[in-house]
Amino acid sequence: TSSSDPASSLVGLQLAEIAGLPESTLRRAEKISKSLKAKLEASRARSRGARDADLRDAKLKISQRLLQARCSSTLADPDLRKYLAALQRDYKNDVDAIHARFDAADRTRPDEADETEDEDADGGEARGVNDMDVD
Repeated sequence: TSSSDPASSLVGLQLAEIAGLPESTLRRAEKISKSLKAKLEASRARSRGARDADLRDAKLKISQRLLQARCSSTLADPDLRKYLAALQRDYKNDVDAIHARFDAADRTRPDEADETEDEDADGGEARGVNDMDVD
């Protein structure tokens, strides 16, 4: 269990109580535990907010480049297709880099990864596009 796991901190406090630590020490430990949990949750919220902001910036960047191409392009069709394909590739790379950066940070918090796995669990009934039968 992770040190930020609520169950492990509860067990730790219970063990401290069983060990006979003074009441003042137990109250202080509980106060510190609550403070750390609040800081962890605030950090997670900032991380989600930062990811969303970075994704919005990537969308704005591609939108501006598409608008510029639409308004001022004098490229022939084949060259325009190449340019648009490059824009698409750049956007995908930007988005992939954003997700990779934040996913790596999420993996450093095992309890959050467990929550994500729980949210994704569906009993194996969900099917991806590649799994669907096509008639």
